[in-house]
Amino acid sequence: MGHSNVWNSHAKTYVPGSRTCCVCGNSHGLIRKYGLMCCRQYFRYNAKEIGFIKYRLACIFLVIILAFDCAIEMNELRDNIAMQLYNFCRCANEM
Repeated sequence: MGHSNVWNSHAKTYVPGSRTCCVCGNSHGLIRKYGLMCCRQYFRYNAKEIGFIKYRLACIFLVIILAFDCAIEMNELRDNIAMQLYNFCRCANEM
């Protein structure tokens, strides 16, 4: 048994090509986080069934709602200050 026969005789388990998707066998775009071991196409297709929820969109809606509420409060505050200033100026002119 020569050197060339022994050199690559065992399969390497630590290189990206050695790991495959547990569903389709694809070795490209493999998601290993949390022990999923599935390709990104399968994960994207079945994420809800697996139990993953996309929070980024919900956070954006929450920020928009909070900003809208703050804008309404700011408009009410602005109107209130404008009314007080108007009343103050009117009272000052009457004196």
